[in-house]
Amino acid sequence: MLTGLGASITLCPYNNQTYWKNVKTGIGAKVDRIYLQVYDGGAGNSPSAWSSALGLTVMPGLDSKTPSYGNTPAQVQSRMAGWKSSAGIAGGFMWLYDDILKYSQYGSAADYAGAINSAVGGSAGNGSLTVGGASSASQGGSPSGEDVSKAFDGASGTKWLIFAGSGWLQYQFGGGNAYAVRQYSLTSANDFPARDPKSWTLQGSNDGNSWTTLDTRSGETFASRFQTKSYAISNTAAFKLYRLNVTANNGGTELQLAELGLYA
Repeated sequence: MLTGLGASITLCPYNNQTYWKNVKTGIGAKVDRIYLQVYDGGAGNSPSAWSSALGLTVMPGLDSKTPSYGNTPAQVQSRMAGWKSSAGIAGGFMWLYDDILKYSQYGSAADYAGAINSAVGGSAGNGSLTVGGASSASQGGSPSGEDVSKAFDGASGTKWLIFAGSGWLQYQFGGGNAYAVRQYSLTSANDFPARDPKSWTLQGSNDGNSWTTLDTRSGETFASRFQTKSYAISNTAAFKLYRLNVTANNGGTELQLAELGLYA
């Protein structure tokens, strides 16, 4: 009836592939997209197998992180990137928005959106390039769960913290890749504004020894917790490593940062 009125049909399966294959065949070309659940009852689904069976590339969905189950933004990005390679997906979705709001310490809606965009958009997509590489910092000794990797995990609810008012963190892309970063972002952490970065330089390098300064900032403040501030830079050179060298914070004895994003 709906197809007779010119409407398109979207399918949302999670199991019983044969049944949905028959439904798709019966409706035909009026099926414009398929949202495949890869969580709960559909946790074992293969987007590649479903796309092949139904003759249309699916858009897989994942559940967000909660204390007992689900995926962090970094895990979403990794899994979606794998499905882009194996199934050719062009998009995905998250379930359940209420859980994202309730457990925002694991990542915001923007974090999950950025993870999907980065995965399906390629290395120069809308999400940060900081996936699949290696992170390091000027010093260790961070509290448990607050090491430098937390500044690149795609979750604003985690953070990197060191017991010093200044220091640096850096990111090296995986596979020997180099990118021309044209924008970067800093996200403030959950508490104590005095720990926020105030003055810094962003630098790029291809060997870890010789560094090129790409941007310098001073007197920066964050109006709220979990605030993301973005900075556009005039850079056309591709580098394998990027370093944020924080020369001063806002007066605290510790330095902290929730996220450092790098964008092409």
